[in-house]
Amino acid sequence: AVVGYGTATEFYTEGPTVEDFVLYTGRPHVSKGVHTILRIARLMPDQQFVLAWRADDPDHVKHEEVYLEAAKAIPNVRIVQLPLEGHHEAKRDLYQRAKAVLQPVAYLEAFGLVTIEALACGTPVILPDKGSAPEIIQQGVTGFLCESLEDYQRAIRDAGSLSRKACREDAVARFDKRVMTERYLALYERVLRGEQW
Repeated sequence: AVVGYGTATEFYTEGPTVEDFVLYTGRPHVSKGVHTILRIARLMPDQQFVLAWRADDPDHVKHEEVYLEAAKAIPNVRIVQLPLEGHHEAKRDLYQRAKAVLQPVAYLEAFGLVTIEALACGTPVILPDKGSAPEIIQQGVTGFLCESLEDYQRAIRDAGSLSRKACREDAVARFDKRVMTERYLALYERVLRGEQW
């Protein structure tokens, strides 16, 4: 049985203003596809990209140095350091203002908390078509699933046409922490009745 993660949809909510930037937030690491975002940014010089993270782990600091250096040559990329105190509030503010969240992970990610946090804020998410992404994203409704650089560029251009209300409603219906809790309880009850193991 699979029970997806849940998030605090009463905390991650829609904001008053949407700006024309694409957001990445997560670890500064090659496995998260940051190098792919930089490639896309070079191909879309008129689109703003914001990369937000906090590099505490030595491996992340090492990757961050590479990305900071690379971003110097890409004027439409801005790197934001998330604070230690108020980390979640800072992320929420960025989700609320972003046109879309871009997470081109380079591995089969089992689930993406960033994805459901962004959706709860009404922000469409752009992911690779692999791992758990097809279970989270409704193609063309709450975001886009991509297989190529061209797909990513098209998705970024089309993200503004998606309903932020639909993204928020889907996150509340499927990924609220209460929904997750109810699914766990239902699973435990099936196990106790001997219906599932």
